[in-house]
Formats: sequence, C-alpha cells, structure tokens
Amino acid sequence: MEDAKTILARWAEMESARLPWDSAWQMASDYALPRKGNIARTETPPGSNAGNRLYDTTAIQAVTTLANGHASYITPPGTRWFAWEAPEDIKGDRADAWYNEASEKAAKILSTTNFYTTLNEAFLDRSAFGVCCIAAMPSAERVVSFQAHPVGSYCIDEDAEGNVDTIFLKKRHGIRQLVQLFGEEAVKANERLAKSWERFKEKGSNAEHEVVHAIFPRVERQRGKHDVYNMQYASVWVSSDGKTVLQRSGVPELPYCVSRYLKRSGSGMYYGYSPFEEVKAAVLEANKTRQILQVVGQRLAVPSVLIPDNLVGNVDSRPGGRTVFKSSGQGALPQEWLNRGRPEGMHEQLADARETINAAFHVDLFRMFAQIDKQMTAREVSERAAEKLMQFSPAFTRFTADFQVMMERVFAILFRAGIFGRMDEIPREVIRRTSEGAEVPAPKVIYQSRIALAIRQAESAAADRLVERVLGVANAAPDALDNLNLDEYVRVAARNDGVPEAVLRPVKERDALREDRAKAQQEQAMAQMMAAQAQAGAAVQ
Repeated sequence: MEDAKTILARWAEMESARLPWDSAWQMASDYALPRKGNIARTETPPGSNAGNRLYDTTAIQAVTTLANGHASYITPPGTRWFAWEAPEDIKGDRADAWYNEASEKAAKILSTTNFYTTLNEAFLDRSAFGVCCIAAMPSAERVVSFQAHPVGSYCIDEDAEGNVDTIFLKKRHGIRQLVQLFGEEAVKANERLAKSWERFKEKGSNAEHEVVHAIFPRVERQRGKHDVYNMQYASVWVSSDGKTVLQRSGVPELPYCVSRYLKRSGSGMYYGYSPFEEVKAAVLEANKTRQILQVVGQRLAVPSVLIPDNLVGNVDSRPGGRTVFKSSGQGALPQEWLNRGRPEGMHEQLADARETINAAFHVDLFRMFAQIDKQMTAREVSERAAEKLMQFSPAFTRFTADFQVMMERVFAILFRAGIFGRMDEIPREVIRRTSEGAEVPAPKVIYQSRIALAIRQAESAAADRLVERVLGVANAAPDALDNLNLDEYVRVAARNDGVPEAVLRPVKERDALREDRAKAQQEQAMAQMMAAQAQAGAAVQ
C-alpha cells in the first residue's frame, strides 16, 4: 500500500472523483477570486484575457470581506485569540496552568513565523471555494513553518466520522529542490530524475517534475513502536516521472489541515460548500446586468447617429455607431436613435443581486464589526449582531472543529522541539498513561477572539433573559429561584465573556469555602443560643 504504483493509482482515482469540484471551483475563481484561476484549465499567463468576461466585482469584494473577517475577528494577529486547556480526562488546576502557559509560548512563536500570511491565503480559498489546505512542518530556522496549498492540487478522503484523515497532494519541484528535499541517492534511484540531475549539474537546467505526497492512516502497524514505519499516519513521497518512492516515512499526527466552510450532504461529498454555490445565479445575473448597463451608459454618453443616405453595410448599434440609410425626404439631418432604453429597472435588479451576494458572504456582519467601537464588550457586540452571528455560527463551528488538527500539529512540533521543556520537567498531572506508554495529550482549544466570544454570548443570551425575568419576580415568589442553577449560570456566563479561568474559584475550593462558612454560621448560632440560655438562667435566679 506504500509503494509507488499503489500511491499513483489511488491519486488518479481520487483526482478523477474530484473533477466535478474542479469545474465548480473554476467558475468561482472566474467570478470571485480571479487571481487563483488555473484550476480546471491550462495555466494562463499574467496579462491574459481571462478576466475580460468580468463586469461586476461584487463577488470579489464579498470574498475579500469574508476572508478578511476570518483573519481580523477569528485569528487576529497580535492578540490572544486562542488558549489551550487540559483535556477532560486529565483536567485540573495544575494541568490547565501548564497548557495555558504552553499556549502563550506558542502564540509568541507563531507571530514570528509565516503563520498569519499563510492563513490569509487559506481564508481566501475557504471563502471562495469552501475548502482550504494548510501544511505545518518543522523548521530549523523558525521551529515551525506553514504553507497554503491551492485547490486543485490536493485530494482528500474521510474516516467513518466524517473527519479528513487522508490527503494526497501533487506539486511540481525543480530537480535541485528534489535533491535538497530527498537527497542525491533517492533522486539517482529514478532513471528520469537522475538524467535531469545530470543536466542540471552540466547546464544548470532546473527542470520541474511532479511529486505526489500521500498522507493516510496505516492499516497495519505495531503499536508501541515509535519508529517512522509504525507511526499512525504513513507519509510517502512518490515521483510521477519514473514512478519511484522518493521517501517513505510516517508522522504521529496529520501535517495537513483541511478546513471546509460548510459540508455537503451525501456519500463522497468530502469537499466544502461555499457561499458562492448558494448565490451562483445572483453572481451571474449581476455580471450580465452590469454588462448591459455599461453598454447603456456608453450609448447615452456617446449616442449612435443616424445618417440619411443609401444604407451602407449593417446597422451599427455600438456606442457612437453610425448607420447610413436612405432618407425619404429632402433636407434630412443626422439624428440620435436606439437611445430610448429604460435602465431604471435594471438598476433595481442589480441592487437585489448584489444584496443577495453580500448576505451569503456575511458582508454586513463584518462591516458592522469594523464599525463597532473596539471598547465594546462581547455582550454588547452580540446584542447588535445576534441574528447575523447566528447565521455565521455554523461556518465558525466548522472552522474550529477542522482547525483542531492544526492546533494539535503545532503543539506536537513545538513539544518535540523542546519549547515547553523537557519531559522530566513536565508536571505529572499532564502526563497520560496509555497501553503504548506515557504521552502528553494534545490540548483542548478555547477560542477567545471577538467573534468567538460574541457568538458564545449570543448563544447564552436566552439564559441572561431568563435570569433577569426570574429575579424580577423573586420578591413576590422567592421559590422561583429554585428553578435556576445559578452556580452553573455564573460559570458559563464568565467563560462566554472570556473571563480568565483564574478568576473563577475551582468547584472544590468553592464548596469547601461554603462548608466552612456554614460551619462558622452554625457555631455562631450555637454560641448565641447558649449565651441566651445563660442570660435567661441568671434572670430566673
């Protein structure tokens, strides 16, 4: 299963199954993201006429707004938009503190890498095509480096739960880069690559060759062994030219993160569903309407002219066009004609199409975020944008679920690089014991960006309203408070507002404090009762 023939055969099968998406992505690129236009057609050079059919740029602006909204309000550079917590099975104050400190170190390192510039490219793909792919690899210079791979260059497959666990990626490399990546010995083992390498050494010709990188779960491996051939995922690099394996290895976690905007329903629907799919008709309508209005405007500015004489040639309906005709009377003068169209209805039609496009890409939501005062709390933001936030919430939830793969990969790379300390320095509360030995599990990710907090606030707004209502009637009916678990409400509300976990007392500490208080109150009441009895006895005497 890890030989060149099998890998290339599976790539061909997956690529064939992806063809319907290629054509859909090509259309989305043509009208919404033109600079990524070489998906289902031959590469077009800069300055080509591929964009001449584009008359309306509403979809382009909408994709840009949605992608920028991801970058500015989900993963904003320069702010703590995420924190790590201990998984539930090892959760505790000391474990949470260690993971939180690790996330602070990770955030600082990410800010020094190409992480955010890579995310920008990925967010454009996710917004326009409904799917994106990011690689996270160890780096000698930066500890970790990232790369966004364009749609059409990779194929994916899912596990039984619908999670992407198989990624095949094809990319062209120069022969010099192949030697750098895999060594001269691996290159020389392939006859075609060996000849290409010789030509490079003789003439400096850095010919390009296609390479497929396959990542997939290993069906057969010896658990407990940690060598590259028994890791959870196989990693195989195969040269399409000559059909040889350049490198066979393994990784303990997925090096590629694939995120879908939304998911299609149905068997084999692995790739994402983008807003463009919902408003394709509106995009085409806006483009056609804008084309017609452009012609109408040109004709009004430079009207066609009717010239009396024998008609020569065809009717010229272009802006400024001249049509020569035979006049029936003497002294006929040139006059305007065919300029009585009424474009007013088309302006309304164009406005409706643009409104539909902007709504699908949540343009109003992110424009509103840009205009809201930065000092507003997450609750104030959510109150202003509750309806729009709920419409965006499914796409945000899908992102957080998919991005767990990236966070686990970053954590693992930094952990193996010693960024979080040596194994003997890690608190024992963080270490999980398994049948395969001891491990430090991947963290639970808590998103703390403004939109994440605002969505959580919007989701808990109903609880806020309920508590306000119950408190309003509590004076008349105190028993109404018995319906509420106020302890849980306070803790959920604090977390939804982004309050640091350190502000909340641990549940055990809170309960112990209450027990001590109740005990002290009981002892005080007992002392007061005994004092009162003593006074009563003295009075009788």
